[in-house]
Amino acid sequence: MGFTNVLVRIRMVLLFTAVLALCCFLQAQNPRQDSKNSAIKAAAPFHWGRVKFGTEEKVGDVWDAHPWADAHFLTALEKYTNINVDKLWREVPLEDLDEMVKFPFLFITGEGWFNLSPLQKKNIKEYLERGGFLFGDDCVIGNTGDHFYISFRKEIEQSFNTEMVKLPADHAIYHSLYDFNGLPYMQGQNHGGHALFIGKRMAIFLSPSDLHCGWGSQYLRTTKGNGWFTLEKEEAAVKMGINVIVYAMTN
Repeated sequence: MGFTNVLVRIRMVLLFTAVLALCCFLQAQNPRQDSKNSAIKAAAPFHWGRVKFGTEEKVGDVWDAHPWADAHFLTALEKYTNINVDKLWREVPLEDLDEMVKFPFLFITGEGWFNLSPLQKKNIKEYLERGGFLFGDDCVIGNTGDHFYISFRKEIEQSFNTEMVKLPADHAIYHSLYDFNGLPYMQGQNHGGHALFIGKRMAIFLSPSDLHCGWGSQYLRTTKGNGWFTLEKEEAAVKMGINVIVYAMTN
């Protein structure tokens, strides 16, 4: 079976899982909830993959910043949606297309400037054209930087020969489960959420807002008593992350 068919089948299973999970979450008073929860738990799990890549800057955090923030977010995803979440943290090298296509959804973050190799660009393009979804988030350097955001847009726009577009506040990704008036802001440059579309399908969602550190902040508050951001920002970061996954799995 070709990689394309494998990826499409995986996406269909995850779509079924997400729809059932969303029904359970929104219909908490429905007497059929228990049976639906059983169906979800029996379905294929949602796997989280963190993209591994190189950066030019050797200071600060690179591709593997704060993996414990991912783990905290996945726990919240499981808690608030009933999606069958596989919470194992996996690294997915951009040089390995065979590994990439095992994950219909991939997450990429970092602080510094970076350039992708021709092979990495080719693999990202092929992964996305086969139906994959990439969620990018700037791990803001120095509270105000946007190095990752700028580099990411440059590399993607060169690869696809098109510009990423800024999403309006009424776009469905901001309302797929929780309602937001655009992208919640944590820190950095408030460029707003951007996307790359292949045809009518969103293939990439890019946040310059450092949602990932919002997840990490909530984890630190839970475990050590203090976080980097306010309670409200932490909650918004987690909910927006959930929105991205629900949107990616149902569109």
